Amino acid sequence: MLATPSKHNRIRAAAALLICYGLVGCAPSGAAPFSTPHGATGGVCRAEESQRFGLALPDGDPLYVEPQAIHPIEGGFLIAGAPTYEWRFASDGSVTRVNDERFVGAFVRNGTVQTVDKPQGLRSVGWVRLAPLGADRWAWLLQEVKREGDRTETTRIVYAESQGGQWTTSEDLIVPPGGQLHFPTSSPLTASGRGVAWVVPFHADDRTIGAMLYERVGGTWSFRSVAEDWIDEVALFPAPNGGLRVGVGGLDEDHEYQRVSLRILPEGGRDARAERVFVAEPGDRVRSIRAMDTGPNVATSWLVVGRGESVQWALWGRRETTSKPLVVDPSAITSVSVVTPDEITLIVTHHVEDETSLQELRVHHLGPTGAPVIAALPHPFLGYFTAVSAEPGEVTVVGPEFDPRAAHPFVRSLVLRLSISCT
Repeated sequence: MLATPSKHNRIRAAAALLICYGLVGCAPSGAAPFSTPHGATGGVCRAEESQRFGLALPDGDPLYVEPQAIHPIEGGFLIAGAPTYEWRFASDGSVTRVNDERFVGAFVRNGTVQTVDKPQGLRSVGWVRLAPLGADRWAWLLQEVKREGDRTETTRIVYAESQGGQWTTSEDLIVPPGGQLHFPTSSPLTASGRGVAWVVPFHADDRTIGAMLYERVGGTWSFRSVAEDWIDEVALFPAPNGGLRVGVGGLDEDHEYQRVSLRILPEGGRDARAERVFVAEPGDRVRSIRAMDTGPNVATSWLVVGRGESVQWALWGRRETTSKPLVVDPSAITSVSVVTPDEITLIVTHHVEDETSLQELRVHHLGPTGAPVIAALPHPFLGYFTAVSAEPGEVTVVGPEFDPRAAHPFVRSLVLRLSISCT
């Protein structure tokens, strides 16, 4: 899972890492200063790195949590995912992996780390989704898997709730006959006024044949098919009435030449009445769909992957107006989006340039006039990363760190904190 989205992009990223780790050297650590207009105030925004540390347990053991889900908490964040690793150093300096896959997450609060053990009876975990329920209550979706060689098979999907670090609810989701739910390209688990919801592509015969919307209301699950096209990825979007709408990226039968589009379905509706946000060029695919709600404004971000390129796009606008999609980063191989408590919309991209092998972590400020870069630093992560904002004027980025120059290399979670100021 410590990988970039495609074979082409993995080669680009690996080449850049090799150059960074000794062939020609890296730029100094720390975010390069940028200043850009702040759309809300008419002032200027900039971001700078304020803190960098590796996750470690109270006894000093380094910790890794695959960054599949993250949410803010008071004083920090809760990160969840699988696999998870705890490492222990011996007196001779060697390092050993212990407690492999025992955890499914960790609370990182005011500099301390408290792990979350997986529920009893759950075997190997593949993917995790997470949603806050309030009052230190959390809703979890956990994919239990069986691994045989290079094949991974889903054995069940478990919904669980926790409070104060203790599991209080655990139940299996019903999977429709004739296929499997494709967890890696599913939406985040999303809490609403009614309960929780999740949308997931449905696979049969090694291809996607649609998407299923699951909702848990009043302690009872229901599910229904919401799309029947060839779907690459799905997301949940806020609806004007406080509900949720399904976003899909995949084959669009209304366009010839097998073109893919990003479209948002009406509540309870089908593709025929979908709102088309973006239509890709022939051969391109839509990935990493994210919806952001900032009160009066709404934003959507997505990657377009194909023809040896990977481009970050976004759409920003008032609820009552229609905007045009814009290119955020023309060479982004992965990305995450986050909104700060003071309603600053950010897109963090892994930027790689083929000609120079430049590899950067870039922070873009999305607003009505574009998405300029407000920070850039040498890319420190070995793969996918995630981001969260728990305080106004702050964003935290978390991902896997691996230093091959170390005597005993190992992977751990690296935490980067950036401070954002707008004047």
